[in-house]
This record gives sequence, C-alpha cells and structure tokens, in this order.
Amino acid sequence: MFPGILNDASESLFAYNRPLESFDVFRDPSFMPAFEPVFDDPELEQRANEVCGDDEFCLFDIAATRNEDIGMATMMDVGEFDNLVDLAEPSKYRHIQLQSMLQHDNHPA
Repeated sequence: MFPGILNDASESLFAYNRPLESFDVFRDPSFMPAFEPVFDDPELEQRANEVCGDDEFCLFDIAATRNEDIGMATMMDVGEFDNLVDLAEPSKYRHIQLQSMLQHDNHPA
C-alpha cells in the first residue's frame, strides 16, 4: 500500500459513532490526492492564469474549487502572511541599532 493510506480503522484519527458511519464508508483506497493544479476546463485555466499569474497556491485553489474568488482570497492571504513574516524578521539595521543601544547603556559617556 501507499504511505499515508490507512488500511485499518485503528489507524484513523476519527471516531465513527453515528449509524451508517464507519471507517469503511469513508475510506476510498482509489483516491489519489492532487498536488499540482489540474484543469479540465481550458477557459477556467486561462482565467486562473490571468488572475493568479504564477501564484501556485491561487492556481491550485481555483483548479480544486473551480472558484476564482477562492483563488484570489488565497493569493491575498499568502501576501499578507509574507508581509507579516517580513515584518517579524529582524533586519541587519535593527540588529546594529540594538547593539549600539546596548553598548551605550553599558558604557555611558
């Protein structure tokens, strides 16, 4: 079997407590997850490329949901996340400024 494919209910993180729900009902061994955007509609693919450019997350979400709004929201969220990461990353200038402040506090003139 493939790694990550569960073969037994004891391996599942889910509990099935309702009638007609069981590991075997929800398990689909033939399911193969998509890791790349796959378009079956050339017009949707063209619109996705116009909306997303080379943003792979945006393209994937449009391919998976067939909804351009979802792709655009993903692209905006990724952009916001990248901005937060940039803001949280200490810059060389801030490091030098902090070092200068510490030296000044330890050796007053």
